[in-house]
Amino acid sequence: MPAHFPRSGLQSANAISRAKVLHSVIEAFKEIHAITMKGYIKDQVIILLEKLPDTIKEGDNVEVTITPVSKPAYPFPTFNLGVKTEYLNRENLYESDANIL
Repeated sequence: MPAHFPRSGLQSANAISRAKVLHSVIEAFKEIHAITMKGYIKDQVIILLEKLPDTIKEGDNVEVTITPVSKPAYPFPTFNLGVKTEYLNRENLYESDANIL
């Protein structure tokens, strides 16, 4: 069975110092870590689709990088189908009181 010796004061202070340095490095990384969020532009305003993280407070200065998301280019013309929302409801598609017999 190995013997256990108490740490000297110098070793404990050195371990605490290393822990403080590691903590400050982690905090600095949190501050410079980039956050990617999705959104769209409407009338010269960026509308975010997600809630801002708790690390960003009102009044914080941020740097915004905009990357356009391109739609796939097809070799033929495409169009929006324009499905009405009421037709997505199953009850509106099928008659519930229809007598089929």
